[in-house]
Amino acid sequence: MQQSNGQAVENRGTLSPITIGLLGSLTLMFYTTELAPSGLLTQIAAAFDQSLSTVAWLVAIYTLPSAFLAIPLTRFFARFNRRRLLLAIIGFLGLMNGVIALSPSFSWVFLARLLSGGCAAVFWPMIAPYTLAIAPPLRGGRTIALVLTGSSLGLSLGVPLTTAIGRWTSWRVTFGLISALFILITLLGWRYFPTVEGNRSGKVPHPKTLMKLPGIRVGLAMVMAFVIAQYSTYVYIQMIAKQAQLNPIVMQLLFGIGAMGAILVVQRLVDEHLHRILLAVSAFGLIAMIGLLFFIHEPLLVMLWGIVWGMSFGPLSTLFQTTFTRQVEHNKEIAVSLEASTFDLSIMLTTFLAGHLFDHWGIQGNLMLAALAFASAFGLIYRYRQFLQ
Repeated sequence: MQQSNGQAVENRGTLSPITIGLLGSLTLMFYTTELAPSGLLTQIAAAFDQSLSTVAWLVAIYTLPSAFLAIPLTRFFARFNRRRLLLAIIGFLGLMNGVIALSPSFSWVFLARLLSGGCAAVFWPMIAPYTLAIAPPLRGGRTIALVLTGSSLGLSLGVPLTTAIGRWTSWRVTFGLISALFILITLLGWRYFPTVEGNRSGKVPHPKTLMKLPGIRVGLAMVMAFVIAQYSTYVYIQMIAKQAQLNPIVMQLLFGIGAMGAILVVQRLVDEHLHRILLAVSAFGLIAMIGLLFFIHEPLLVMLWGIVWGMSFGPLSTLFQTTFTRQVEHNKEIAVSLEASTFDLSIMLTTFLAGHLFDHWGIQGNLMLAALAFASAFGLIYRYRQFLQ
């Protein structure tokens, strides 16, 4: 079958549950890999005699390639066979996590995280269009939502599990297991991932063309506000738990419960109520940050705010991908690459701001920044609702 955007698809409409499960497991693993250091900051810092703010850059450096290379890499690889490219990405990422597990110095960890981020720079812009290409007719949106549920599972289960494994054994064991799982998915994907040819038309628009669309510009501003709000605080979730005298794993699990609850609701409503969901998500985040800011020493209230906070985080991948794929009819990967680049550039900016605030003001400074960013997101979504329907 030939797609309108020049992509040839083999066996479209015969997508098996195993394939959906494997693609969902990939979004789970990519999200888990991105945030895994956030739950192991103290262990990694102690192993290499580094400060917490320095080790926190392991999250940011992972996003560096996406911030600056997601767009050119997406355009470069647009003509490549999607299946082969996907297998190459996840196989290499498995190798890099193995390097982290065996690293003799912090420099090796830092370099491996940087190269791992290059895989993410190609993966996130292609996963939704690839899923849409192989999904049965008229079920593309629901299939994408199912696959992106893995990112919420990564947040609610993957990150707490990696934190628990790292605490019970070693942070090196955590990254060794991540490596093994990526290699396993690569082997299974060789059997179950359908072939999708690259863009054969040769017409790949320049990102500047898409940037002229008002919906794209509004979407990028919204992404930046949400990322600043979430990543200025989640990376320091261990510190929030400490002030509330809670186990960090408990805090992550409560956060994950909220995230999963929200994503289950969003899956059913996102096609008809995107704008209202975006408003609700930003409102939940603002409420959670204000609650944590004023009641951070009250364990029961912090547990409640943790659930509400998770509700503001869990659906973001689905909401962002849905927003940007709706802005264009063709070459959706380029539109999503703009989102991915902005997402990761915002993480880098946020890491710098959050680290500075944490060093000088403590976690309260991060919570104030997050509250301001959530409020900005709410105002933006309300004002430009015509582009977010």
